[in-house]
Amino acid sequence: MSYNEEFDAWERVANLLSSEEVATSDEHRAELESEGVDVAKSIEALRALIRQTYQARLRETAAAERSVKLEALQLTVVEIAGWPLEKLRQWLSDAERGRFGADVAGLTMAYHRNKEDKAATETELRSLVADIIASKK
Repeated sequence: MSYNEEFDAWERVANLLSSEEVATSDEHRAELESEGVDVAKSIEALRALIRQTYQARLRETAAAERSVKLEALQLTVVEIAGWPLEKLRQWLSDAERGRFGADVAGLTMAYHRNKEDKAATETELRSLVADIIASKK
């Protein structure tokens, strides 16, 4: 089928599908086939086009969401980097007591259990707080 014939076929499909006439799928199919349109091939091409468009949109949405989360994490890390050590300790203490929810309390307690009685460094505390806050955004 030449480009013009294919274009005409798609135009007929579009016109038929947008028609206000009430007709069954079988009637639509029969009419298109009587005009020389390979309906099965056209449907498969349309499905492929829809699938490609849908997948492209999903990729764009996922990329945008990753970008937003990365930006939020970077802002969180920058903000926490300016906190004094005492504020970090207070935040973690509040978190462990459940002020920010049971899941945050669980994360904080799990961290302390895994430290094996070693004192956390300031860098570790900043990283822990940033990770917990980022996980909740």
